[in-house]
Amino acid sequence: LEKLWKSGNEKVKPDTILYNAVIDAWAKSGKREAPKRAEAILQHMEQLSEEGLEDVRPSTISYTSVINAWANSREKGAAQRAEAILDHMLKLQEAGREECRPNTTCFTTAIDAWARSNDKDATTRAEALLEKMEELHKQGYKNTLPNADSYNAVITSFARSRDPGAPKRAEELLRKMEELYRQGNVDA
Repeated sequence: LEKLWKSGNEKVKPDTILYNAVIDAWAKSGKREAPKRAEAILQHMEQLSEEGLEDVRPSTISYTSVINAWANSREKGAAQRAEAILDHMLKLQEAGREECRPNTTCFTTAIDAWARSNDKDATTRAEALLEKMEELHKQGYKNTLPNADSYNAVITSFARSRDPGAPKRAEELLRKMEELYRQGNVDA
């Protein structure tokens, strides 16, 4: 499609929506190479955008789909890649790229990647991302309010952990969710 467009066929000009659909297809494919292919497409979008093709500028959806591809992967280092993409989004947003602003879904998907990983630091990383969400929300980023899925993903990481303190931490987080709900946060 891109080759057709570059050869002069304006009717097939690629855009962010098209690329996002392809990334999402890879993310949901279950194929071993899916996260690498999804990330390669995202990088291609970034390159085209830097070259001036604004119609393919990656959005929050683009990055979230790649985070999701890594979260669904069983590949070693998948959670680290998911978090690295989230960190990249934060840097882009700080540089003024509002269309890349991470939201609750981005963070929760990265937390879920840690919950699914067998990494010894999974619970620490999952909890740190939840705390980052809470911190950003307190700073005025309304679209990073943790929801029940966010908290449940961290609790899942505790459940999978072999840390003897994990059950207590999971229960503390559950109590926190209950308190937030009593305070009016119906999403917690």
